[in-house]
Amino acid sequence: MNGTLTPSHSLNIFRIISDNDKLEHIVSTKMENEVKSLEWDIQGERTAIIHNKKIEICDVERKFESIWSHTPQGTSCAAVWNPHSSSNVVGVTVDRSIITLDLRTKGEGHLIKEGHSLKATYIDFNPNLQHSVASCGRDGFLRIWDWRNWSSPIFSLRAHAHWTTQVHFHSVHDELLLSSGTDGSLLLTSAYSVSSDSRASREEEGDNVVTLPDGPLERIDEHEDSIYACRLLIHGPLLLFLLMEEFSYRTSIENTNMRL
Repeated sequence: MNGTLTPSHSLNIFRIISDNDKLEHIVSTKMENEVKSLEWDIQGERTAIIHNKKIEICDVERKFESIWSHTPQGTSCAAVWNPHSSSNVVGVTVDRSIITLDLRTKGEGHLIKEGHSLKATYIDFNPNLQHSVASCGRDGFLRIWDWRNWSSPIFSLRAHAHWTTQVHFHSVHDELLLSSGTDGSLLLTSAYSVSSDSRASREEEGDNVVTLPDGPLERIDEHEDSIYACRLLIHGPLLLFLLMEEFSYRTSIENTNMRL
């Protein structure tokens, strides 16, 4: 299934019909306030929605019935489910900081205080390392943190000349991250030194292993508009980028020369 936001402040749920690649509309609901963010929980039937300065957890099967809501001390841009938490933890950007919300305790958990010098815009959890999370912000930086010691990032890169709007780990090769920015570019970055592959290689082979150097791998900057959303798609050995541009509000798929 797929969820969408519309300018009329409504939420719509569609089912993808695999036989003919068409969409079947299932349910829609009106929202009283503008929705800033909606994130599916891929392990269940919940959504994390940011609207009216609060984060609301809703049950999709019950037409977005509210399960729990929380109003942080600040402005939130993104709420992302932690894939290691059995649908119980959501990571949220709050001003320049990053927090987690725990549905079991109905309160705030981890805190990365002022991880960016300007507003934090997005976070993503490493699918292969439980304590690793990436963040980005309006300061242009892409950073990776270890929840167990958040005093300083374990990886930091000035990824974009203007705001960095989103960052995503590759779902299999977590040393690869894709970021988008209001400078109109997409950046594919290597953070091998803090990836699951790096740790496994050091344990099995010691220092005698060929590594992928940290840093930018490929930049696509042919877009005139700001890019506010991006995703990494896996298509065989190729990497494909899905992006959404400002003004045109269109999505497109970009190819890359990177092969896995």
